[in-house]
Amino acid sequence: MIRTNVAGASLSIRERVELLNNLAAGVATTMSPGTARTTLQYTISLTRIWEHLLEEISPQRDEMTLDIGCGFGLVNFEIGIRFGASSVGCDIIPEFIEGARVIDGHLRSLGAISPEATTMFGYGDICGLPYGDQSFDVVVVREVLQYLPDPTVAVAEIFRVLKPGGRVIVEDLEDDLYIVEPPNPDSFILLHGAIANLQKMKGGNRNVGRRLAPLLHLGGFEVTKVSTLTEGDFVDTTSASYERAFVIDQLISARSEIIDKGVLTSDEFDSNIEDLKSQPFHPQFRMNGRIAVQARRPR
Repeated sequence: MIRTNVAGASLSIRERVELLNNLAAGVATTMSPGTARTTLQYTISLTRIWEHLLEEISPQRDEMTLDIGCGFGLVNFEIGIRFGASSVGCDIIPEFIEGARVIDGHLRSLGAISPEATTMFGYGDICGLPYGDQSFDVVVVREVLQYLPDPTVAVAEIFRVLKPGGRVIVEDLEDDLYIVEPPNPDSFILLHGAIANLQKMKGGNRNVGRRLAPLLHLGGFEVTKVSTLTEGDFVDTTSASYERAFVIDQLISARSEIIDKGVLTSDEFDSNIEDLKSQPFHPQFRMNGRIAVQARRPR
């Protein structure tokens, strides 16, 4: 159950962001176990990675931002809290959109976001966005292009909906920048590799980060900045359990496809998933690497 007696309007920006994360964590506890809940928990853990990127793009009050693949809308809410700016969030998973609307309702009932900073959520596919030409001043895309067989289609859609002079920031994975010590258990490595192989068979690319700048340049954008988002951390058992739960939910939901595609046999999958579930959580050094590219549509 979500409880707070604090009026959002009396809090600083940092305190409002903390309130957002606490509310999101509270919503997660009300959800049934599954990919949606662990996705929300995992997204909360990424807040600090995006904090300085949002400051760099700094949406203005008279600008409209589109977050493609918005998930539960945490970036949309931060835009409203930090800048008092309005935004639209779209995703292809209805459960995420419903969750974003729930969090939005809680935040607004607490006065944590100015009424002038609207947040709207709806279904949207990055390869065929349901918005008119030149509709947005800023576009944000996080960890979406890695799933696409042809990211050039997505880049063309971003270009279409962005106003001349508008700004885009695209961030995605670069798996070769992932380092852990001590190493993950063999069952984790095998099963995580199965997801990566399945993604590759569908045309995805978990090393798409290195391609982002060339893709945007070839799509007509002026690339203005490339950042390597390396985050070294000492991961405690609670953080590790969120990620482990996220991977297990991903794997279970993909089990039949992993087996049907011949990535693993049913015995291989089942024995390794059971081993992974039984593994203790060990504190671990981890460095995650992502690539973020900022660009502008020419005027």
